[in-house]
Amino acid sequence: MSADTVTITLALHNAHARQTFAGALRGVAGVELQNGGPVDLLVCELGQAPEQELARLEKARLDGRVGEVFLAGSEPTPELLIQAIRAGVSEFLPLPARAEDLTEALRRFRERHRPQAAQAAAAPQARIIAVAGAKAGTGTTTVAVNLALELVRSGAGRVGLLDLRQPRGETPFFLDLECAYTWEEVVSNLARLDGTFLDSLITRHPSGLGLLPAPEDLAGGLDAAALERLISEMGRLFDVLVLDAGPVGTRTHRLVEAADAFLLVLNPSLPCLARSRSFLDEVRRLGRGLESRVELVAARHVAESGIEPAEAAEVLGRKFRWLLPDDAKSALAALNQGRGLSEAAPKSRLAKSLRAMAKDLAPVTERPVAAKGLSALLGRLRGRNERLAPRAEGLGVA
Repeated sequence: MSADTVTITLALHNAHARQTFAGALRGVAGVELQNGGPVDLLVCELGQAPEQELARLEKARLDGRVGEVFLAGSEPTPELLIQAIRAGVSEFLPLPARAEDLTEALRRFRERHRPQAAQAAAAPQARIIAVAGAKAGTGTTTVAVNLALELVRSGAGRVGLLDLRQPRGETPFFLDLECAYTWEEVVSNLARLDGTFLDSLITRHPSGLGLLPAPEDLAGGLDAAALERLISEMGRLFDVLVLDAGPVGTRTHRLVEAADAFLLVLNPSLPCLARSRSFLDEVRRLGRGLESRVELVAARHVAESGIEPAEAAEVLGRKFRWLLPDDAKSALAALNQGRGLSEAAPKSRLAKSLRAMAKDLAPVTERPVAAKGLSALLGRLRGRNERLAPRAEGLGVA
């Protein structure tokens, strides 16, 4: 695609759609209609063998004969729509055709192909809250999952939860969700990662919370570049993004840099205090004001633990922002039911403390942005069982 011109092929057997879309494009500057050859954009219909045709479309994209694909047709099933997204389809244009649908999709196409720096400046970003444990077993996932659910309940907007624990994250158990995809698919498809593809991987909780879990095992893990890209793309899908970071480790400082708030969860024990002190010292050495993003959370706080919060704060050089009471019974009951604490034990002290934490961390202002393109359609279709009506043969690619 040149800086000024987008080449487009209309491979549409529906005469009304072909006429409507061609007429719409004639009034758009910087568009050149072509009947064949490599093009920036292919607008096509599926025929009687959609899976095979989607495979041909994907091959055409990989071969460089087609840049992006817009699919026109009746409303597909969610399953077929996900297949289309995986084949590289970036927009869906419902039939009967409307000129404004194509011009709006073309606007988004041009937005996606703007220089990356300009995209980054224009794209809204989520408030990112990372939750990490001073060591394993501090209740990090309990805090991360329930904080995310409480943010949804508080009206904080669209809330996402990204499970970064390695190996074997546990967030789906806390939410009683069966997730078809993890961020392993992201690592395998970085070249085509965008909001539409990423949204197709996310599992939705009945509350509206969006979850992208960790894989059971992944050789090589998530490297720094992939992690940065994943957080950036998810930040465009949500108003608030909660990260379950697991125990602090070698990559944790990158999460401190990426987060607006970094919650360090620790228990009132000497090993936790020692590890927390070491982590905070490392953050201080990094400088750049990163220490101000770190907030301390005392989990399983009991009045007679032998180490008072004030004593622990003196050791760490930081005060605790939140004290979460020791309520293992409520936490375990909620986990075993796959429900949030506010649902399983709404009157428990722990649920009340987590609600207060969410209130403190919720964004000051909301950012209501309507879903566009395939993401909007996929959201409408999930859970429905409609069939894609047969369309005319031919996609415009061999």
